[in-house]
Amino acid sequence: MNQKKVVRKNILNLETINWGETPKEYLILKWGENLYPPSENVVNAISKAARKINIYPDPLKKELTDELSKYTGLDKKNILVTNGADKAFRLIAETFIEKEDNAITFVPSYPVFDSAVEIMDGNLVFIELDKNFKIDLQKVIAQINSKTKLIYLCNPNNPTSNFIINKNQLIKILDQEIIVVLDEAYYEFSRITYSDLVNKFPNLIILRSFSKGFGLAGLRVGYILANAGLIEYMKKIEDNIEIFNVPTTSLAGATEALRDIDYIESNINKIESTKLSFYNLFNQEGIAYIESKTSFLFFNIKDTCLSSKEFVQGMKDKRILLKDCSIYKNLNDYWVYMAVPPQKDTEFVIKSIKTLLYSKESGLK
Repeated sequence: MNQKKVVRKNILNLETINWGETPKEYLILKWGENLYPPSENVVNAISKAARKINIYPDPLKKELTDELSKYTGLDKKNILVTNGADKAFRLIAETFIEKEDNAITFVPSYPVFDSAVEIMDGNLVFIELDKNFKIDLQKVIAQINSKTKLIYLCNPNNPTSNFIINKNQLIKILDQEIIVVLDEAYYEFSRITYSDLVNKFPNLIILRSFSKGFGLAGLRVGYILANAGLIEYMKKIEDNIEIFNVPTTSLAGATEALRDIDYIESNINKIESTKLSFYNLFNQEGIAYIESKTSFLFFNIKDTCLSSKEFVQGMKDKRILLKDCSIYKNLNDYWVYMAVPPQKDTEFVIKSIKTLLYSKESGLK
């Protein structure tokens, strides 16, 4: 059988994102996780829930939704729990994208949304961020037409770590009456949300994650905030195909994390403090960087005479994994992405960077 004849053409043409290998024996700083472990309360809740994995988890989803309602200040009808934020991308595309619909996205930005649109046979319209990695509102408005169904905005942006849009700009795009997908995966670090617009604009969808600020990346829990009508359309797909979409243990862990918010805040404060140590390093070494509103650092090592590929390989040789950002559209060969390491590893990472920069092999200093 010729398998290519039965696979949909847009799947055959879908480009695989090459994130590189992730050997577990290394210090992994390429994904932007909160690298502090969960609290004992969360671990105990997961352990307790594991004794009930013989039954479906739906009651626990209701419990998590109740806690999210308290956390976000929105009604439960405005909340939909998903199997990670990445699954939410697929759910949104499946709900709204039809063949030849246009979806606007920005470069550089998080590419998983792009793949979700392509899988549904939609057309991607790429708009470059400006030199400061922010949107050009007039350029965006000019690209919106009768075929435009969706626009994706990652705010703060991945991989650039900054805000790319402000509230007034967002409102002007919402006035265009297209679906606006606003990714707030790093809300716990940025401290800024536009969720108060959810019930003012029936075309706004906000995505959140438990992977970053809450430090639960391994549980794969995300959630959508939107007008109740949009939630019902997306929920319709989940209720017909994947009603029990989040595991019992994941729901229990996420619910307990929301009740243990002081522990989460403590870890976020540690990450914010550690950022300052790296800003000092970058300033000392003449490394350009963006002031991060996320759990990771985004910096440019062009003035070190190393490319991002060489820098990432040099750190890998020291058993530290970073991300070479040349894999992103519209980024040059000098941008590097690095999760903020735990305080216990900060000195090791800083020393490793200095050793690399001053090594004879690099030809520097």
